[in-house]
Amino acid sequence: MIARISETDSLRALTSKKSSDVRAAEICSAASSELLSWVVRDGAEVSRETGGSLVITEILLESHGGESPSSTSISSVTQFVT
Repeated sequence: MIARISETDSLRALTSKKSSDVRAAEICSAASSELLSWVVRDGAEVSRETGGSLVITEILLESHGGESPSSTSISSVTQFVT
């Protein structure tokens, strides 16, 4: 997703009326639900590796979309880590 979005950076600088901060917030908001669902679904397995734990941490810290999915995500991951 990041690679596809970054492909348009040079064009966006010339044509976009939105600031980078607004655009980043919109992308984060749009992706958060699916990312949180992924953490709930696959978080226990992914958290077993250091890189996976870091990705999950970033998703939980930066995602938008309410407390319930995040709380569920944390619960599903920590039950396997402890």
